[in-house]
Amino acid sequence: MRLARLRIHNHSRLVRDIDIEVRRHLVLVGPNDSGKSSIMRCLDLLLGAAPEELPLRIGIDDLRDRNEEFRVDCEFSSLTPDERRQFADVTFKDARCDDGPVFALSLRVDPPQGVAGGGNSSNAGIGSASGSAGTTGTVGAVGTMDAVDPADAAVRITRSFVVRDIFGRREVGPVDDARLAAIGWRFASSQRRHTLSQPTADEEIIMRLRRLHGLGMPGDLYLNSAVSAIALSRQESRSISQAYSGVDARLEQSEELGAVRAKLAEQLAQIFPQPVTESDVEFVYSGLPRNPRNPMEGVMLRVNVGGDRRTERSEVMGSIAQFVLAAQGAGILAVDEPELHLHPSSQRSLARMLERGGAQCVISTHSADIVSAFDPDCVVTMRAGVAKQLRRGSLDDDARVRMRLWTHDRLEPLTARRIILVEGITDRLIVERVAQVTGRDLDRLGVSLVQTDGVGKMIPFDKVFGAEGFDVPIYRLIDSDAAQDAAERMHVPVEDLERRHVFVSERDLEDEYVRGLGPATVWKALREHGLVALSVLKAWRLQWRAQARAAQDRAEAEALAETQAGSQMETQAETQTERREAGATAYPTGESRDGATGKSIDESAAPTFDPDVFADSTGEEPADSGTDADAEGHVVADADAVDALPTAAQVAEFCRSSNNKVPSALSVLDCITPQSATRITSIARLLDAATGQKA
Repeated sequence: MRLARLRIHNHSRLVRDIDIEVRRHLVLVGPNDSGKSSIMRCLDLLLGAAPEELPLRIGIDDLRDRNEEFRVDCEFSSLTPDERRQFADVTFKDARCDDGPVFALSLRVDPPQGVAGGGNSSNAGIGSASGSAGTTGTVGAVGTMDAVDPADAAVRITRSFVVRDIFGRREVGPVDDARLAAIGWRFASSQRRHTLSQPTADEEIIMRLRRLHGLGMPGDLYLNSAVSAIALSRQESRSISQAYSGVDARLEQSEELGAVRAKLAEQLAQIFPQPVTESDVEFVYSGLPRNPRNPMEGVMLRVNVGGDRRTERSEVMGSIAQFVLAAQGAGILAVDEPELHLHPSSQRSLARMLERGGAQCVISTHSADIVSAFDPDCVVTMRAGVAKQLRRGSLDDDARVRMRLWTHDRLEPLTARRIILVEGITDRLIVERVAQVTGRDLDRLGVSLVQTDGVGKMIPFDKVFGAEGFDVPIYRLIDSDAAQDAAERMHVPVEDLERRHVFVSERDLEDEYVRGLGPATVWKALREHGLVALSVLKAWRLQWRAQARAAQDRAEAEALAETQAGSQMETQAETQTERREAGATAYPTGESRDGATGKSIDESAAPTFDPDVFADSTGEEPADSGTDADAEGHVVADADAVDALPTAAQVAEFCRSSNNKVPSALSVLDCITPQSATRITSIARLLDAATGQKA
């Protein structure tokens, strides 16, 4: 079976109700205090808590509206034949599910009867609790586990199956221990805890209650929860239980545990760069409370690196071993922040192992390396208690690959309030600087700045973050040559692009920041910053002078040609006049002849302009002598000492050339001030809109 849908209604830590379609896995992503842990807790209450445990963990403050019920509903599908028989009396057909019958499990917390808004504690005390897993009783709104004052308001907690059929929706209970255990919920925490630490009094109560009902230990309270779930044969269990005096030796001798150690070592070796052997993995008595029914609850899993179990690396590997072991026997494995204490490469290896394993995973994470190992369809973003996920099938293969590659590097856009897309690194540098000098902290404002390496690569972001995706507002900065295409794709005129959050740099960002800062300021920064060699700047100036001379030569040649053409026309006009006066001679062929020379008039064409006449007689570009002329033509020794600076168009041309883009942008960052930033108009308008703050 697998978890197919999760609904949470009226939970105080979630701003809105949640309805999540759970796919192969569920990966929760979001900033701190966004609701990820609340979802994990709700699932653990429904699928993992003992009946008597629920009143210890649920109180009046769990209800967002204290006059309405708080509810957690889960649907399960893809049942095996054995599971269909086990849950036969509570399964039903769901039109949205095409792989057989489903069953639903529900946790309902009703508000106090006749008391509006009663109680003020997040941890309720025990009111009364029946022994069934269905209706578990009432809970007083007090902050400890002491006896409850009867005058206090109480909530009523019910856990049951929910059946939908032709008669409507009805609850069937109680939820017996065997069927709850068959779901296979395991909750593993990444929070490391000292090996010999004892549980608190409250934790011990919860552990005993779960033990009573044959449920797994809560991973956030009990470090060896994965070890305690190892199923040994009755004979092996009895043997270890009777050997606590020499338990470490007996654990070492156990053939069944030896097989577990060998498999763990093989899987850990795929996660960590250093080799891990069976002898590095050991089960040891930890001093935790003994339970003859399950002696493995008194056993701790350790991984020794270099023979020393006390090293930081050994502790980290031991924590990861818990995840690997827990996944082996789980139906649903919940892991809160598996990336803690792990190098990024180990995070990726662990995530791939969890993704490919047999258990369905529910993971809460802040790690891009963890997220990138899972299909984008599995990701659910949490922002201020609101859940968003991709519509099933909304991504084509190209967009899916791009998202997985992109999330490997950056995770912020998934949890951002708004996204700014720019074409490249230079655009990003300038936008970040303008935001900084105008007092707009993009991180604090929840604005994620993403470079897409080309305007064409912005398209997949529409699918991922649009209305059918994670629904995050997108703002774009593009050059003018891409404006028409963007307008056509959005079906709006170019002049309306800003209404669609598309801001256009005229002609491009380089041209705009050169004009905004001033070409003299930019050229000075290029010379003084040191990222661009002076020889490169001089070469460009020589190129511009050569282009200017060539343009001047062309203009002079065109003027000369035009003068010569006018002279030829005057000559022809004079010749025709003379012929009319002297009389033209008729020839047998009927062609016109010049009266003076006898030649055909067509043969007396005027000479054409030959540009080679104006070129150096050697046919080569004159060698640069290291001198140049100023505006009046006076020769100077240093070409860069000429007072006449390059034009704005020339400086922008230099800054946009491929080899100079990044050095130029880095050179001018310090030139951007609060005053000059407003003159880079496209970015100024973009940031005003994306941040909601005026500069």
